[in-house]
Amino acid sequence: MINKLVDLWEEQKKERKMLLCISIIIPIVVGTICFVLLFYSPPVIVVEPQKLDVSISPGNSTVKTISIGVIGIGDRGLTLSAVGPIVSWVKFSKNNENFKNNITVEIDKTQYINVNLSLQSNITPGDYRGAIEISHKRGKTEIPVLVKIEG
Repeated sequence: MINKLVDLWEEQKKERKMLLCISIIIPIVVGTICFVLLFYSPPVIVVEPQKLDVSISPGNSTVKTISIGVIGIGDRGLTLSAVGPIVSWVKFSKNNENFKNNITVEIDKTQYINVNLSLQSNITPGDYRGAIEISHKRGKTEIPVLVKIEG
């Protein structure tokens, strides 16, 4: 009888060691996967509106507001730039203060950015296509811009 108890104890001892190993390994693996997903997945840049259409006369200016959010963890620094023929017409401002191109979007906050378009008086009427590029060191998005210059 004692031999049977000893054998049973030894069998259970092996099972307990295996359960202990599993209870240590699983949290490490799950934690590692979560770490990789959170810190190595590129953030998602969310912008509204999805495009800008502007009608304007030469010599005038207008302001359009865009909202920017970043979903994800890590660096939230963004760079804004205009691309295409609209480059020289566009300036960015936030809270009535112009800024070059770099902003930081806070966690769970939406940044509202003014896109200021100012045209010279000698611009030829027509349709001009460009974009507002919003980039992060690990991704980017664009807002297509159509500027209709009235004659």
